[in-house]
Order: sequence, then C-alpha cells, then structure tokens
Amino acid sequence: MKISRRDTMKLGLAGAAGLGLSGLMSFGARAQDAAGDSYPTENGEITVYPVEHASFVMSAAGTIIYCDPVGGAEAYADLPPPDLILITHEHGDHFDLETVTAIMGEETRIIANPAVHEKLPEELKAKAQAIATGESTDVDEINI
Repeated sequence: MKISRRDTMKLGLAGAAGLGLSGLMSFGARAQDAAGDSYPTENGEITVYPVEHASFVMSAAGTIIYCDPVGGAEAYADLPPPDLILITHEHGDHFDLETVTAIMGEETRIIANPAVHEKLPEELKAKAQAIATGESTDVDEINI
C-alpha cells in the first residue's frame, strides 16, 4: 500500500470536512467514543479516528498510526496503541512531547520532520527517523 504523507493529510482533512464529521459530533467526543470512519481502498480498509484539531489515529494495512498526537494520553485511552507516530512539525498544536512520551510503546516508531527530531530526548530519538518535506520512507507496507 502506497500512502504519501500528503495523501495521509488529505485523507484526514477529507475525513473531517468532506465526510461531514465536523457537523455531526466534536472530534473529542468521537475519540472518547472510539468512533472511527472506515474507507475501503484497493489495498484494504483504512479507518480514521479523529481526536482534535490536526490529531487523528489511522489504521491502515494492519498498522496503527497516530498523527500529531496532542492533548495528553487520556485523549487516546480508548484507541489502539500506536505502531507509528507521525509528527508533521514543531508547533504546540501538532507536537506535545508529554503526550508523545506517554503514548509510546516499546515497539512504537516515530517519523518526524527534522525540527521535531532535534527536540526529542535521546531515548525517543533512538526510535525516531527524521524526514524532510519531499522525502519518503517505508514503514511496514506503507510509504510515508
């Protein structure tokens, strides 16, 4: 399955705007109820769980991806634990070190932009990879 970082963001925005989530229920309420929206693709189903602002959780190709997790670990308590955390940039509404540290599992990997990567403590840097705009990498069967 090939999903670019840009496609991931488009999917998140489409889930929020194009599929009418914003008018039905707040993101926080949907995350607390663990309500997700599923989309069939030629490579299998993708499920998106909105959390807040730019934060969402996505299940794709058997991988649980957290994008820009903020808001504390309690915002993610009813969701599956992350295999991968994507952090798009260093602004506080996209990167919260306390939240990232709290939700990290033993096998969780992080992909972040170079500015965020530099802000990570060494123990998280060891599980992280920096990619800049225009670069890509593969995680499991997903191209980021």
